[in-house]
Amino acid sequence: MDCLWRLHDWETLSAMLAQSQGQMEPAVSSCLLSAYAALREVNQEAANTHIDKGFQYALAKWWQLPDTGSAPQLALLQVFQQLVELRESGRVLTDVMNQQQRSDQQYSDTKDILETWRLRTPNEWDGLVHWQDVLLWRNHIYNVVIGAFNSMQEIAPHLHQMGYRDKAWSVNKLGHIAYKHGCPDVCITVINNMYGYNAMEVQEAFVKIKEQARAYLALPLDLRAGLNMLNTTNLDYFAAHHQAEIFRLKALFMAEPGMNDLDGASSALSTALCLWRQCPDAWLSWGQLCDARYEADPAGPASQQLLQYAAHCYVQGIKLSTAPLAASGMKARNEEALQASIDLLPRLLHLLSFDDRDGVVGEELARAVEERSLPPWIWFMWIPQLLTSLTRPETHRVKPILKQLAELHPQSIYYSLRTFVLGLREAAQRALQEYSKHRAGLEAAISAALAAAAGDEQSESVRNARAMLAALSPSADTTAFDGGKEVMERLRSQHPVLGSTMEGLLAEVGSKFVPRPLERLLAVVTALLHR
Repeated sequence: MDCLWRLHDWETLSAMLAQSQGQMEPAVSSCLLSAYAALREVNQEAANTHIDKGFQYALAKWWQLPDTGSAPQLALLQVFQQLVELRESGRVLTDVMNQQQRSDQQYSDTKDILETWRLRTPNEWDGLVHWQDVLLWRNHIYNVVIGAFNSMQEIAPHLHQMGYRDKAWSVNKLGHIAYKHGCPDVCITVINNMYGYNAMEVQEAFVKIKEQARAYLALPLDLRAGLNMLNTTNLDYFAAHHQAEIFRLKALFMAEPGMNDLDGASSALSTALCLWRQCPDAWLSWGQLCDARYEADPAGPASQQLLQYAAHCYVQGIKLSTAPLAASGMKARNEEALQASIDLLPRLLHLLSFDDRDGVVGEELARAVEERSLPPWIWFMWIPQLLTSLTRPETHRVKPILKQLAELHPQSIYYSLRTFVLGLREAAQRALQEYSKHRAGLEAAISAALAAAAGDEQSESVRNARAMLAALSPSADTTAFDGGKEVMERLRSQHPVLGSTMEGLLAEVGSKFVPRPLERLLAVVTALLHR
C-alpha cells in the first residue's frame, strides 16, 4: 500500500484499505495511508480524524525514545512534517473547492501554504525516500490547484500560474536532490516524466535544463544525449545570462574525455562570455579548460599562453563571484560559483609557485591585487600558504596581498605573522651574518685581484670575483624575515592600538598558562624515556 499512493493508484489503495479495515495494526503509517486516501476523496472530516490519530501515535512513540541523541528522533521528525503538510493540504483543498464563488483575494491561505512549502524542505542529507514522499504528495496538491484555477487564465493570470510554478519548482528540486545523492539517472527520470504539463516559467525551464545537463555529465555513456538535449533547446525564450550558462554547459560536454572537442569547448565558452561577460561560471570553466590543456603539454609551444589564459580566467571568475551584487549585475549571488572560485585559490597559488621567468601568472594576480578587485577575505584560509610563499621566489607577488590583509583585517593575520617572524628571526640572523662575511670576503678578493692586476678591471680574476659578488644574494630565510617584518610594520603603523592590545593579550596568556614545575619535570622525563 505504501507504493500504491506513490503510483497514484488511488482506487486500489482505497479498496485495500476498506478490506483491511479493523485488521491493520494501529500505527502512524496506517494513519498516513488512510489520510492520503481520504484527502484524495476530499473527505475532510475522515482525513482530520486519521491525522489526529497519527499525531497521537507519533507522540506516544516519541516519549518512548531516549532523551539523548538525535538519530532515533529523525524518523519521527520526518513523520511530523508529513502530518503537518497533510493538515495544510486539507486547508488548501477546502480553499479551492468553491473557487467560482470567491474572489482571488480570499485565496491568501492557499498562497501562504504553498509559499511555506517552498521554505519548509527536508535537509539535503535526508534520505531520498523522504524527499520523494514529501514532494510527491505536494505534486498531487499542485495538480488539484492547477485544475481548480485552469479556467481563470484570463480573469486572474497570477492564480492560473500558481500551481504550475510551484509544481515545476518541486520537480526540479527533487531532481536536484537525486543528483546530490549520487543518482543522476533518477534525476533525469524525475525531471523528464514527473511534471506532465507543457506550460512552465522561463526560470524553472532553465533550472530544468541545467539539472538535466548536470545529470548527463555524471553519466559517461550518455554524454552525446546530454549534448543533443542542449543543442535542440530553443534559446529565444531565455535571457542573455541563461543563454550564456547553456553555452557553458555545452562546453563542459565537449571537454569531457568521451567527446574530446577542446576547440569546440573553447568556442562555446567564448560565445557564453560574448552573451554575458559577467558570468563567473564561464570564466572559471574556461580557466579550468586552459589549465587542463597546459597540464597536458607543459613544454608545448603554446604552454605559456595557456598558463596566462588560465590565470586570467581564474582571477576574473573569482572577482565576479565575490563582487557585490550591484557591481556584478546579478540579482542573487551564485553560491555554487562563489564556492567554486574559493576552491580554485590553492590552484592559483600552485601556478604562482611554478611561474616562469616572465611571471605571467604573477602579473595577472598582481594587477588584480593592485586594483583591489579581489576582496581580501578570500585569503583567510590560505594565510599560512601565503606566509610560506615569502620564502620562495614569488615573495614579491604575495607581499602586497599580506599588506592588504594587514591593513583591512589585521586580526586575521596577526598571530600567524608574529609566529612566522619570530620563528625565522634566529635563522635569518645567522644567514645574514654568513652573507655579510661572504660578501666581505669577495670584496677583499676583488681588491686583491685589482692590486695584483695593477688596477686592470678587465683581468680575468677581477671579472670572476665581480661575477661572484653580483650572483651573491641573501638567503631565503633572510628575505622571508624581511618580508614578514615589513608586513608586521605595516600592520602596527596602521593599527597601533590593536597591535599593543594583542601583544598584551599574548603576554597575559603566556603568564597564565605557563606549565607548573611538576609538568615541566614530567615533560623532561618523558623526553628522556623516548630517546
